[in-house]
Parts: sequence; structure tokens; C-alpha cells
Amino acid sequence: MNKKAKALRGITREQSMEKLKEMRKELLKMNSQIAVGTAPESPGKVKQVKKQIARIITVMNEPLKVKTEEKAKAPVKGKAVAPQGAAVKEKKPEVSKSQ
Repeated sequence: MNKKAKALRGITREQSMEKLKEMRKELLKMNSQIAVGTAPESPGKVKQVKKQIARIITVMNEPLKVKTEEKAKAPVKGKAVAPQGAAVKEKKPEVSKSQ
């Protein structure tokens, strides 16, 4: 497991949102420097900031992913469920040809 992601899991959702805002502002500032034509302080930092933003979003969405997976696993009462990976054919509506 990534140490940075592990550290992000230890902070509250509000702190994560604040950090996300901060990172997005920083990325915006760097992108505007690049657009104007000035060289950013550290070109490699743009990539690092983008990765950090993605990490924060991923950690924030983890609880939602677990909930949706649990819902998907629960069988629906009274309905047949196709096994995972099984192809399900859809019936095409018949079109009558009248001349």
C-alpha cells in the first residue's frame, strides 16, 4: 500500500476537501504559468500535483465504492441474476412489414 494514500486515509473528509482545493489552486497556478510562457518553478511538480489530486479523490471515493459493490452482490428477490461475465442477449422488437 502506498504510504501517501495511507496518510490520506487517516484524515477527515473535511481535511481531504481542503487539501484537494489547495492542490487544485496550485495546479491552476502552474498551468497558468505554462500558458503565459514562463517556465514553472519545477516542471516535474505538475505531474506530482496531478497524482496527488487523483490520490485524494480516490481515497475519498473508497467508501462509496464499497457500498455499491455490496449492493451489486446482494441478489434481488424474485429476479433471476445472470452470473458475472455471462453474456445476456437482448430481445429485439419485431418489426412487421406491411405493404
